[in-house]
Amino acid sequence: MNKSMFKLFIILFSLAFIIINCNSVESKSTDKIDINFLIKEWKRSFEEFPPARFRQTYDFMEDYTCKYLVLSPNDAHYFEEGTWRYDSENKILEITTSQNNIVIKYRITNLSEDLLTMISF
Repeated sequence: MNKSMFKLFIILFSLAFIIINCNSVESKSTDKIDINFLIKEWKRSFEEFPPARFRQTYDFMEDYTCKYLVLSPNDAHYFEEGTWRYDSENKILEITTSQNNIVIKYRITNLSEDLLTMISF
């Protein structure tokens, strides 16, 4: 690789890095999530009407308690109770068991009355 190609590579890499970081900072500070929309029962879905046997379900209450469906190998799924918390600065939703073990940890990317979109990490 000659010197001019190497310089071009460094410039492009630096520019991509700056753009990615600017976008993440901008979305973190400008997109507010109205957490009041979270208070209800949500079912996990990857498409509109899939033929799935199990749908992960979360039921969030105003007092920061919740119920979540547990997948059982014998198809006798059951609900467990836990607590939830939301970190509004980082848009992180966490559900913990009564023993304080984390059940889920997701970043909320969109929340409206009818749609909750989260990504895991």
